[in-house]
Amino acid sequence: MTKLKNRQSLLLLGLSLLLLGGTATRAENIPCSTNNSRVLEFRSPRALPRQTPTPPQPTPQVTNRRNKNKRTYRVEVRGDSALTLAQVQRIEPQAFVRSGEGKIQAGLFQEKKNARKLVEELEAYGLQARVVRVKPKA
Repeated sequence: MTKLKNRQSLLLLGLSLLLLGGTATRAENIPCSTNNSRVLEFRSPRALPRQTPTPPQPTPQVTNRRNKNKRTYRVEVRGDSALTLAQVQRIEPQAFVRSGEGKIQAGLFQEKKNARKLVEELEAYGLQARVVRVKPKA
């Protein structure tokens, strides 16, 4: 009867520690019974480290409306192989292969000087790039 009461009280103590959030800060040794040499060790649960969430990266906004007075300039790289695309994406991660054209689009700009700047950066890595003026759709 005494063994049963000891085990029940140990069980209740363990459950209450779990339910109350384990407020004990150090390990406590509690013997199971006088005839048994085993010792149960209760420890408070450790809190997981808090991680600050990283905000999502902004995605470029693509619009179908174009101002007829604004000019648009596309930076193209010759080739459409996976290796060339990977090299371009090291400089411009948003680059993609233009389907059926055999070219990689590395950027789209409203100011020609910004397009030229990207061309210079790509050429510094040995890639053949050029600026193409995009004709506005009617």
